[in-house]
Amino acid sequence: MPLRQLLGLALLATSHAFYLPGVAPHEYVEGEPVEIKVNKLSSTRTQLPYDYYSLPFCRPAEVVNKVENLGEVLHGSVIQVRAAT
Repeated sequence: MPLRQLLGLALLATSHAFYLPGVAPHEYVEGEPVEIKVNKLSSTRTQLPYDYYSLPFCRPAEVVNKVENLGEVLHGSVIQVRAAT
């Protein structure tokens, strides 16, 4: 088999797939809780980020910090989620 055909088959076999680490499809059923992760809000006036739950609305009863990977720690990102009930 010529090299061109072999390369063409190799490219064709891999063209229908992708992989993103930590991302997997999930289908929710009605009534199933959805975990929403928040980080920060940016301001064009002060140029300082605000904590997402510093606003007087949309704050759940309990907030939990959730670190997913080392990059978030090194970057200083504070990922927060609503506490499980």
